[in-house]
Amino acid sequence: MCLTQGDDDAQLNITPVATASQFFISYTIRTFGALIFATIMTTRQLVSILLSCVWFVHPLSWMQWVGAAIVFGALYTKSFLRSKPQKPVVGSPPHGSIPSTANNS
Repeated sequence: MCLTQGDDDAQLNITPVATASQFFISYTIRTFGALIFATIMTTRQLVSILLSCVWFVHPLSWMQWVGAAIVFGALYTKSFLRSKPQKPVVGSPPHGSIPSTANNS
């Protein structure tokens, strides 16, 4: 799609959508964090790739499948591990507290 002077209507239609998407991106990152946003965007790309393979009959080679599995697997693993609550280590101070010193002289 080429946007030239003759496509003023197309530019006017795209501008509100682009603006709204920037608000949604900002809201998602502020509310859920960058990792969740990256997971959402990567999932969108994965669905897009799979739909392209099915709809337009674009087969992927085995190396492309391996590469996709590595990328998507790493991101989803990181997201899954980060979402688990971490158990505190026995004997360590609670997160965010300042350890007290026994000898204040």
